[in-house]
Amino acid sequence: FRSAFLRIADEVTRFSGTHVVSRDETDPAYVRFPLLEGYAGMGPGTFISDYPEVVKDLRVSREWVSQKMPGIPHDVIRVITGRGDSMRGQYNDGDLIFVDTRVKSFDQDSAYCFRWAGRVQVKRLQLIKPGVVRILSKNPDYESIDAEVEEIEIGGRAIAAWTLREF
Repeated sequence: FRSAFLRIADEVTRFSGTHVVSRDETDPAYVRFPLLEGYAGMGPGTFISDYPEVVKDLRVSREWVSQKMPGIPHDVIRVITGRGDSMRGQYNDGDLIFVDTRVKSFDQDSAYCFRWAGRVQVKRLQLIKPGVVRILSKNPDYESIDAEVEEIEIGGRAIAAWTLREF
């Protein structure tokens, strides 16, 4: 009986009136943002691997999403973990980066989550001439790289980040 009770307790987050809310169900007052597979390199870029993530998904209040990401439907936002220091100051190592996955092609100078040369990165892309973008890091220790825009597979625009500061 005790083990059955513990299983039920693990599956139930809370009671809401007569409705049982499981751990996998999202309360209607919240939005669930799934974590994208792997992580985005903020350095030379990284290959997607089976790296164990700290966050499985992120659930935040609908009100917060409406205030912080106005005009973006919550169901198109995904979260990816940034790794590295090339974007330090804008996105830092370990940040959870919010990505608008509606954006699948370069449409303006901005920060994007993209795959280039087999590596997933979060960097700023800047148009330098038709068909060519410059891949820019925030950290001046990293040189910019020019790439053909058709060589870049854009997964979305990086729109925000959550940072954990350790004291």
